[in-house]
Amino acid sequence: MYPAPVSSGKQPADLSIGDGFSFGCGFVIASIVASIGLSIGIFLWLVILGAILGRSFLPLLR
Repeated sequence: MYPAPVSSGKQPADLSIGDGFSFGCGFVIASIVASIGLSIGIFLWLVILGAILGRSFLPLLR
């Protein structure tokens, strides 16, 4: 009988509360960064769209 192979890496059962906490913090930071980036992108898109539509509809208002 050969012994079972032993790996030096962490097994899923060896995860501690600190690992889960850092995993959750990574998700929180990633979601905050994504929401900030999305809001900046939507804001810039609305500014550009407003400038284009404003220039095209401005002569109609006079």
